Amino acid sequence: MTGASVGMGSTRVIATCLLLLACVCLSPTQLESGSLQAQERPNILFILTDDQDVGSVSELPNVRSQLVERGTTFDRAYATTPLCCPSRTSIQRGQYAHNHKVWDNKAPDGGFERFQRLDLEASTVARWLDEAGYHTGYIGKYLNEYGSYEEPTTHVPPGWDRWIGYEGGPREQHAREAFKVNDQGNVARIDAVPGYDTDYFARRAEAYIANRKAGRPWFLVVATNAPHTPADATARNDDSYLGRQMPKTPAFNEADLSDKATIWRDNSKLPEKCPPDGANRSDEKLRCVPETNKLWHDRMESLRDVDNMVGGLLAALRQKGFAKNTYVVFASDNGFALYQNRVFSKGAPYEPSQRIPLIIKGPGVPDGRVDHRLVANIDLAPTFAQWAGARAPNFVDGRSLVPVLSNPETPWRTRLLFENRLGDHDFHVLRTEADQVYIEYPLTGETEYYDLTEDPYQLHGQAERQPPGLNEQLRDLVRCAGASCRVADGGP
Repeated sequence: MTGASVGMGSTRVIATCLLLLACVCLSPTQLESGSLQAQERPNILFILTDDQDVGSVSELPNVRSQLVERGTTFDRAYATTPLCCPSRTSIQRGQYAHNHKVWDNKAPDGGFERFQRLDLEASTVARWLDEAGYHTGYIGKYLNEYGSYEEPTTHVPPGWDRWIGYEGGPREQHAREAFKVNDQGNVARIDAVPGYDTDYFARRAEAYIANRKAGRPWFLVVATNAPHTPADATARNDDSYLGRQMPKTPAFNEADLSDKATIWRDNSKLPEKCPPDGANRSDEKLRCVPETNKLWHDRMESLRDVDNMVGGLLAALRQKGFAKNTYVVFASDNGFALYQNRVFSKGAPYEPSQRIPLIIKGPGVPDGRVDHRLVANIDLAPTFAQWAGARAPNFVDGRSLVPVLSNPETPWRTRLLFENRLGDHDFHVLRTEADQVYIEYPLTGETEYYDLTEDPYQLHGQAERQPPGLNEQLRDLVRCAGASCRVADGGP
């Protein structure tokens, strides 16, 4: 008994010494980020689509059965600036656009050039997680104007250990029969068939997962072009929606725009029949109702390719034994209006442009749950950081979703800001948990107000009925930065 006790004591001493030695050898950053617990930290797979409307989720069988039914869906999730590049910047930085200053998809007020010029790459979610010991990967569309087929870039944004950035196809083509990617700084031309880019991203992402080893957590972003126009699909899904009719809400082709601000009143009402030369068009110059149906077909067929990709990625997780320790997040950079309120595309202050799909599954996330809180793209970066044990910078405006995923009763924000500064389409929007929407147009001084409990499709703007105090709450959010945003949003 005495000998056994001495042996056990010696073992404990040796183990303690080894642990202390490990702590001495590790940097303070490693200790703060929890590197000693690297094997216990989760992996993160973030699937980001482009211009996906919320309603389309109901048409995606893998997303429905493997994410919606096995995770939590946020049915009031939003892009705070409903435009690709500003939203993708908000996702990377956790900031409102009035703080990161990327307002457009193109230079000089937006795009990749402005993102670089403002030195926003110096601190992104990729760098936070990379510094916390995560292996980071990005596959697919990055920021607008990140290279092009004719003038590709070899730039690899800092913080990404594995980089495959999409650089587009030839300007004159509609179908994506070829495109270029930046693969670790080397530009490669990929010969393909229409829609192949989604399959290409899927295969490269599956390979990334297959090459990961237990012991080092990873963070992978897979960003598709689908369903952005031109919405091409693979042969297996092309024409699969022939004969289907696009679901239409009462807001489709809205009859009367007199309640809307001046900038929207000139949007034409679509005729039910197409002009002879426009019946088969599916570009962004809609001239008749049937064209919206054809565009919906194309979008949904391209999203079926995305759904196939989701199924393959989840199978890859299971095959590697990562499924139980991986958070899977499915979202879009912004919503998309298919002529609801006579708006086509995004960038409008109405629900179809701003609402995004957001579904999360992973360790501790309830199955089949729908959460009604106001959440946004600015919340993704701090959520990823908390999962990884990384420290988010003080400039972050959003909130981590980790508390609400684990406790449905957790107090949360009561209001959210939407904003846009793009030519004459400037607006500020206050969205409250009580479904109030108050819109200001700084250039004209016009306002709109909607109570979505009575008018869910925003058909009857009633500026004169807005409750008192909404304009002051909006002002606070427009001026907020960092921690003050988490005061101005009315949360705890």
